[in-house]
Amino acid sequence: MRLALIGYGKMGKVLESLAAERGHQIVAIVDPTMPGARARLTPEAVAPAEVCLEFTHPAAAADNLLRLTEWGKPIVTGTTGWLARLDEVTAVVARRGNALVWGANFSVGVNLFYRLVARAAELFGALDDRDFYIMEAHHRAKADAPSGTARRLAEILLERAAAKTVPAPPALDRAIRPDELQTVSVRAGWITGTHRVGIEGPHDTIVLEHTARSREGFAAGAIKAAEWLPSAPPGLYRFEDVLDRILARG
Repeated sequence: MRLALIGYGKMGKVLESLAAERGHQIVAIVDPTMPGARARLTPEAVAPAEVCLEFTHPAAAADNLLRLTEWGKPIVTGTTGWLARLDEVTAVVARRGNALVWGANFSVGVNLFYRLVARAAELFGALDDRDFYIMEAHHRAKADAPSGTARRLAEILLERAAAKTVPAPPALDRAIRPDELQTVSVRAGWITGTHRVGIEGPHDTIVLEHTARSREGFAAGAIKAAEWLPSAPPGLYRFEDVLDRILARG
């Protein structure tokens, strides 16, 4: 496939390497830090690409997705922190008949971890003496907190753990209410990414945890999504919703 990289930070470089390993060609790299025309996202810059991989910054992502959609480019985006504009992007994708896969985390392990957490929430959420919390940690350069993955874990718990109905305030300076779900974020050093869901009972503690060892796990899932996109019907897809179809293709 011919791929365009929108964003050429640490993740973009890993995507470039893995794409080559899978036999794909990077035909365009666009990033504000690149020299000359490669710094600007234009129709000409991405014209040769069959799929665009967008991994940039929360402040830029929604506008990038709107432009690429208008130009008819299938997109995989792993940028987080832009979902306040999800309805706007969804409407343009539907009008243009484009296909877009987005995910807070493209790690296959994380997306299967979501399923474990959902089942645990159903099992333990049925008990009236269990409490839940989320803790996540990332490197100090990460631009958003909590992470998109932590936000998705919170959605799952709020949907399936009966006692938890609302998120706790980000800066909690009082006793937490029983119906509030707390998410705690840590930003330090070079942590690639750790997400923990704790289930507290009066007599025991259960911890479900996913720890990323490198960015390659995220990149591998994004490349799989890019390989799936050309055959996908038009629409906006969450990565976890198409995971089974992607894995079936190998």
